[in-house]
Parts: sequence; C-alpha cells; structure tokens
Amino acid sequence: MPLSWTLSSLKNFFSKTIKIPVGMLKLTCIIDESATEGELMSEDHKTLSFYNLKSGSQIVVERIVL
Repeated sequence: MPLSWTLSSLKNFFSKTIKIPVGMLKLTCIIDESATEGELMSEDHKTLSFYNLKSGSQIVVERIVL
C-alpha cells in the first residue's frame, strides 16, 4: 500500500475488505520484529509515512468490542 495514503484511507480499505465499520477498527503498527509492542495508529489525517512504516513492518487490525 502506498505510504501516501492517509490512515483514514487505510481504515476505509480494511472496512470494505473485512466488512467491519470504520469506527470499530483499531490499527497498530509494528515497525520491526524486535519491538515488544506496537504503536497505536490514531491520527486519521496523517499519511502512513508519518508512522515510519518500512518493508517488513506489520499493521495489526483489531475489532473494537463496545
């Protein structure tokens, strides 16, 4: 996925793909394998490059249970 996408665009993509409303998605990025926990991705207007994603980074998509 292009690093020029905004977080909002990525959430919309996942929402359409996995059929979960955008408001129920929580995204976390893990930049490298040695990280013990990821960084919450919460700035919808920021581009993915803001989160310093690189080859091998992971984005974890979770459903928020209300």
